[in-house]
Amino acid sequence: MIYAGGPLLPGVLVQPIFWGSDWKDADLHEAAMQVVAQLRKLFAGPYMQGLEQYNITDSAIVEGLVTDIATEPPNPVTLASLADYIRSLIAAGKVGDFRVQNQLLYFVFTNNLDLEIADAAGYHSYAELDGQTFHFAWAIAPSSGTASHEIIEACTNPEGTGYYQPSGGIEVADICEDNKDRQGFSNGVIAASYWSNRDGACILPTLTANIKWLRPPGEDCPIGPTIGVETDFSVSVGAHPAWLDVSPWLPIPDAEFSWSFDTGIATALSPTNEQTLKLNWTGSAGLDQNHGENLERVRRTELSRHTEGASEYGRTSRPASGDLPSPPRVSRH
Repeated sequence: MIYAGGPLLPGVLVQPIFWGSDWKDADLHEAAMQVVAQLRKLFAGPYMQGLEQYNITDSAIVEGLVTDIATEPPNPVTLASLADYIRSLIAAGKVGDFRVQNQLLYFVFTNNLDLEIADAAGYHSYAELDGQTFHFAWAIAPSSGTASHEIIEACTNPEGTGYYQPSGGIEVADICEDNKDRQGFSNGVIAASYWSNRDGACILPTLTANIKWLRPPGEDCPIGPTIGVETDFSVSVGAHPAWLDVSPWLPIPDAEFSWSFDTGIATALSPTNEQTLKLNWTGSAGLDQNHGENLERVRRTELSRHTEGASEYGRTSRPASGDLPSPPRVSRH
């Protein structure tokens, strides 16, 4: 990713807007509220911390949803119609004014209406009102995966002159769209992975449970535990990638612990719902063969991980059928 010198949204304030009478349906309204809650949870975790390398200094804040069932979006939706619609909401005082809060990103959700750009599931762009630029995004449905994709790209490249890949002009999450891990869980919410210059790879920042086991005195077997020996385990919070700073999320309030292990090779000598665990290796025919593998399996476990399906500039492409310098900063008012 290179930086082209244009504006960024380092402290984005997301305004979700659900446009059209479809949202009066109880199930759809519940889905709308759910995606807003999911995005708030996502951004309360380490998801956006990896964007600090692109001068995004704060995690996103998600405002309360605005539902408009009195007007209907066109089909297909166009970028011009989205811009005009947002202008009308600002004029009517139904949403915040970007001229007062210049970190605003107006995010419009429609219910399964196509965009004029073929195969787009999400898009972000910008327009003007009274000679000043505002930023907006659109998604075909209330999906945290699609929404997170557009939000992080709107932060890092709101007007096409921020951070992008020079060879194809694609953006931070677009690079990862063909990756098998293009989406996954972060803080328990499905989100888009994105490119990290620091790692030279796609990342999906998340907290991890790091398992440490202590070999008792005199137990120097390089392979693993000895039958009849006791081993102490402890868990601590880490992160993936490992260079992320986990201190903002510590201590985890009301943390719950649940240890599991093969009872055929070990017996618990302490409760299995606490931060530490003591095991006695009782042994079995498969202990010598499997215990090293078992220990490695628990040594580092992601707290949450999964995948879901989720480009040209500004666009999240719709999954195929069956595929589940130092930039100027815009201050937050």
